[in-house]
Amino acid sequence: MAAQWPRALLRAALRQEGYDALGARDLGEALSYPEVEEKRGPVRLLILDQDLLRGNDELVAELLGRHHDALTLVLESAFHPSISGAWSQVLRHPVTIADISKTTQELLPLPSEAAHPLD
Repeated sequence: MAAQWPRALLRAALRQEGYDALGARDLGEALSYPEVEEKRGPVRLLILDQDLLRGNDELVAELLGRHHDALTLVLESAFHPSISGAWSQVLRHPVTIADISKTTQELLPLPSEAAHPLD
C-alpha cells in the first residue's frame, strides 16, 4: 500500500467523526500549515509517526513549538525502541485506523453538536 493511503484513510475517518483533519507527507509539509487558520481555528492535535521523528530533532522541535498547545499522539514502531518525549499518548504498532480514531476521540472529544461528518 502506498504511503499516502493510510494517511488519506485516517484523514477520511477523522473527518467522518467531525474532526477537521489535515494530512502531511513529512515534517516540512506539516510546518507549512499555520498555527491558526481563520476559518479552521488552531491545530489541537498532532499525530506523528515515529519514523518521521527519528533524526529530525530540529524539525520536530519547530513543529511542536509552533503548535505548542496541541496534544501529540505518536504512532510507535513495533520494531524500534521507544522514542522519548512528552507525548500526550503513544500507540504502538500494529494499530488500525479505528484505533487511531478512537484515541483521537478520547484525547480530543468533540461537543455533540460538532460530532458529524464534514464532507
